[in-house]
Amino acid sequence: MRLARIAAVALLFITLVSTVACRSAQEVITYCSSGCQTSWLGDGTCQNACNNAACYYDNGDCGSTPIPTPTPTPTSTPEATPISTPTPTLESTPTATLEVTPTSIPTEIPTQTPTPTSIPTPTPTPTPTPTPMQYRELDSFTANHKFYITTRADDMHYDLPSEIPDLYELALCVVVQNLCDSPRTIYVHYNVSTADKEAAEEQQWLTQRTPEEWAELDLEYYEGTIALYVQPSETGLAICPPGGIAFNPFDRVLFDHEHNTWIQQ
Repeated sequence: MRLARIAAVALLFITLVSTVACRSAQEVITYCSSGCQTSWLGDGTCQNACNNAACYYDNGDCGSTPIPTPTPTPTSTPEATPISTPTPTLESTPTATLEVTPTSIPTEIPTQTPTPTSIPTPTPTPTPTPTPMQYRELDSFTANHKFYITTRADDMHYDLPSEIPDLYELALCVVVQNLCDSPRTIYVHYNVSTADKEAAEEQQWLTQRTPEEWAELDLEYYEGTIALYVQPSETGLAICPPGGIAFNPFDRVLFDHEHNTWIQQ
């Protein structure tokens, strides 16, 4: 009787063990990588074996953004099958799409027609009224006799003063006329020079002379100013120098002469 009980208990134990073994055989254990079960993913603990891209870095337990792991569908088999390490399936990384933001084309701004700036009309500068002439120079020439002076005045058609001094030497003669309504003093400044006749004839074509050639001319200068007191519309005669220059025409000649005139204000 006691043996029968022991045999019954042993049979029950064997039955329970067989049932548990059978159920355990029906559970399928999957791996995402070597040594990392998919059931460990996302359990709050970072497993070193699961800290890789294939296991999504322990589904976020190891610091990376958790990516939900698809739940594998267990395959029930009536019989226990040997456990095999499944080859992890890598999901293709989606290709990033480059979004191109269209650039807005600026609207063309119409060109504004500039408003013409009015240019001020320049004020014309008034033309100054010319000052009326107070005198004029009628003639200038060289002479060595009173007769030549009167003859030239007749040829040039102007009047001479009533009194003309006698002239027997060479002089520069200047004839002026007073155009004012009152008497005026007209001044005549002169420069007259004579030279050695022979040297002057040799050098008369030269435009430039050496100091030695200038010395051969043996120039003599005559300079002065003559004041003529002339009545309105009358003429004045200046003999420069007064009385003329006495020299032998066979030895000397007139070399140069110039003059300028002005009136006393």
